[in-house]
Amino acid sequence: MEQKLHQDLYLGAVLRRMRHNRNETQGQVVIQLQLRGYPVTKRSYSYIENGRRSLRVSELIALKQIFRVSYEDFFLELEKEEEARQ
Repeated sequence: MEQKLHQDLYLGAVLRRMRHNRNETQGQVVIQLQLRGYPVTKRSYSYIENGRRSLRVSELIALKQIFRVSYEDFFLELEKEEEARQ
């Protein structure tokens, strides 16, 4: 059974910021995901960053490796993003 993280909080901005911190394009991230066996297109990754597509748990694991961050980093950034919105 495939599991997805349904975004009730906006994880896309966190992913975009992490990608920008590495000076990478969406295309570069997509290639890294594809090399790890994830059938992600540039469009679908763009949808993830824009909150229009849910993120699969396996994709989050791969993005953790690609961005070289911890899971805690994702959620600390998410908390900062939510605090800024309030």
